[in-house]
Amino acid sequence: MAEPSILTPAPLEQALDLPPIPGVAGLRVTVAPIRAAVGLASTHGSAGLPESLEGVLGHRLDRRPGSCQGNDPCSIWTAPDRWLVTSDRVERFAFVAGIMAAVPRSVLVTDVTDGLPAIELTGSGARALLAHGCSVEVADGCSARTLLALQPVTLVARGDRVRVFVDRSLVPFLWSWIGRHVPLVGTG
Repeated sequence: MAEPSILTPAPLEQALDLPPIPGVAGLRVTVAPIRAAVGLASTHGSAGLPESLEGVLGHRLDRRPGSCQGNDPCSIWTAPDRWLVTSDRVERFAFVAGIMAAVPRSVLVTDVTDGLPAIELTGSGARALLAHGCSVEVADGCSARTLLALQPVTLVARGDRVRVFVDRSLVPFLWSWIGRHVPLVGTG
């Protein structure tokens, strides 16, 4: 009898055949190493939801627009009664199961790990690059749903790092756009 095997997907750069983006001083572009991304949608402020996840996340969900709580896992406010919870370290399926067990039954929990990757911009040039295609400047420690190069994205800013969460089908387009605009970072 054959031994069961676990299929591991190829890294996103390889799976989508993303070419390397030439480096410039003050900016590094990579695919973020997200191991789990979970969408939460409640209805009419589901009573007890922010508190119900405190044991799983180590923090309460913040209902303030643009909030971004916790380092890892991180809960990102995306709309009223909607959050994206991400982690670079957890085991994906156990994390999703833990969230599902903790939230009230009225909350929709969706594993979006494969469909919502993030492009990570790191360095002093990250915000300068975004300014070429986005009218929103995200404050440190906050998030914003906006457009980048006319594509819907969620931005999360932490220090000199900005994560650009985008639908997987749009990654090649935005990767190419970023590659074409990286040279402009040094020119202002």
